[in-house]
Amino acid sequence: MDVCHLAVRVRGFSVIELFITLGVMIILLAAGVPAWRHLQADNRLTSAQWMYARLLCLARSTAIQRRLPTVLCPSTDGQQCHRDYRRWQEGALLFADADGDGKRDRDEPVLAVQQAITGVVVQSSKGRLRVRFRASGDAVGSNLSLRFCSPVDPGLNRALILYGSGRLRSARRLPDDLPVVCTD
Repeated sequence: MDVCHLAVRVRGFSVIELFITLGVMIILLAAGVPAWRHLQADNRLTSAQWMYARLLCLARSTAIQRRLPTVLCPSTDGQQCHRDYRRWQEGALLFADADGDGKRDRDEPVLAVQQAITGVVVQSSKGRLRVRFRASGDAVGSNLSLRFCSPVDPGLNRALILYGSGRLRSARRLPDDLPVVCTD
């Protein structure tokens, strides 16, 4: 048998097949990117909501266990509270408030610090600059809505609602069936 004369046909991709494959890949990618961004935004909101729920539960349980008021507030440095209810995503501070003034003094221990969160806007109810728990576990002041907003899709927004009793719940809408929105 003469192997030199065997016809071997090597087959590859034609230019048309290559363009069709690339076209299908571009269509699939274009359809997948928005869904991926939506999924990422939803995961960021869920993560931020759980972090703040954990802090609120820690604040309440610490107040009860230590029989000492605790305060959770927005903070950029992890040492002092700042006075903007629209900037909770920049970090938070939890401390024992022995003198009950709502401000952290040098001798009052820091219980937890939440670092800044990216890709999420976190705001409290207007005028609520901090959350204070009594030694009984009750939250001082009116009910608080801690809102978590997505810059990608406002339909993903959600809230943590803290009642005066110290009870916390998660919701997709605010009380009175209002949508969850964050202000500028």
